[in-house]
Amino acid sequence: MGLLLYMALLKLDTVLDYWRQDHFLSVPLPAQVMSRDRYRTISWNLHLSDPGEDVQNDSKKGTPDHDRLFRLKPLMDSIKTACMSYYHPHKYLAVDERKLDSKAKTVITLYMKAKSTKWGFKLFALTDSKNGYTVDFSVYTGKSDICSGHGLSYDVVMSLVHAVRCLWDLQRELQGLPKDTD
Repeated sequence: MGLLLYMALLKLDTVLDYWRQDHFLSVPLPAQVMSRDRYRTISWNLHLSDPGEDVQNDSKKGTPDHDRLFRLKPLMDSIKTACMSYYHPHKYLAVDERKLDSKAKTVITLYMKAKSTKWGFKLFALTDSKNGYTVDFSVYTGKSDICSGHGLSYDVVMSLVHAVRCLWDLQRELQGLPKDTD
């Protein structure tokens, strides 16, 4: 995990460049942590989701039941749970659109002409207005078949706020307080 964070901070053209030793700009750390072949073997065999369920989800491609983020769901759910569990936001929250820069060749990578870095993933984040802490987030995966008729912005805000509202209601219930009816 530490090696992945290091590689995210220090950008090189290819993964193999982290193990190059024949260049004056070569970096020594990855080779000291593990061999290139060991890293590639681990990364090829690392799965965040159940491979059997992956096959089922892949068979649904082209239908509304297909989940484009299925393989990342376990990690995303863990991050979301941690964001909501270990921090209690202040009174004022804001929904913000964020972009993760990437040129990955996926169906959810977007080209955004007006941005300084053109390629990336679009996220919607519910943040604490006081300090910018991310309370919850969702990844934009393209047009949704489930829409309220009010537009994308409305649907995103309502889904993010609903999750926090449920969390607050649960906390009030555990404290023996009535649910907030506002």
